[in-house]
Amino acid sequence: MIDFLTSGPAIIALIILTILGVIIGMDNIRFVGIATDKLDSKKKNNAINISILMAFLLRFALLLIIYWVLTLTASFWNISLSWFRAGISGQSLLLIVGGIFLLYKGTTEIHEEVEDRGYDVRKITLEQSSSMGKSIWQTTIINAAFSFDVVLLALGLTHGLHSNVFRVLVLIAIALTVSLLVLIIFKDSLLRIFDKHPSIQILGLGLLMLVGFAMLVEGAYISHFHLFGTDAGLLPKNYIYIAIGLSLFFMFLVVKFRKENSKGNIVN
Repeated sequence: MIDFLTSGPAIIALIILTILGVIIGMDNIRFVGIATDKLDSKKKNNAINISILMAFLLRFALLLIIYWVLTLTASFWNISLSWFRAGISGQSLLLIVGGIFLLYKGTTEIHEEVEDRGYDVRKITLEQSSSMGKSIWQTTIINAAFSFDVVLLALGLTHGLHSNVFRVLVLIAIALTVSLLVLIIFKDSLLRIFDKHPSIQILGLGLLMLVGFAMLVEGAYISHFHLFGTDAGLLPKNYIYIAIGLSLFFMFLVVKFRKENSKGNIVN
């Protein structure tokens, strides 16, 4: 176990998944705060704490279900056409559907961020309630939606890292725990940063789409897709890690340089 967790690919996956978990989780925290805004301060804090605990439990429950599906490797649907052949299993179907979902989710969220910024906030604001029970129910729905995104992201980044599924589960559990702790401890500071630099959220959604595409390709490869005379190939995880790592590094540089330039302009 220790050998796997301290290996290069596992460490890289852990860091990237933790960072992306924080980026995606920021919207989760923001929306939960809006949903509980009509409660008094004590009830709001209690509702947020319950919400965070529920998010933690939901993610692990979804994770266990998803990795059970991944054990279904036998083909249950064989397609044989003149232009397309494939053998669909539970594992490959999960990867394909999950990849398509992340591509759809990333595309629609980017559209809302750019074309209709604040749509989700307005929607949640209209459904605000001064009732503790209704607020917790609303935050549960919010947590379920974001937990699904995060767990699929974790699946896309870690599937195939090790033949032992339990070891991969431990890796994801560590990443999810660290990302939630970071959100809890540095919530206010992170909210200020994300509000000041909305491009970070756009980058996170773009990377979500990248992972979705990788899942789609991997699902096609496992299903032995043969489309118009071409077999589906496998996209190595290292390529995905490099692309995500460089994107996050460049974003860090852009934010840092803009911060220094703004300070320089103030001084001048």
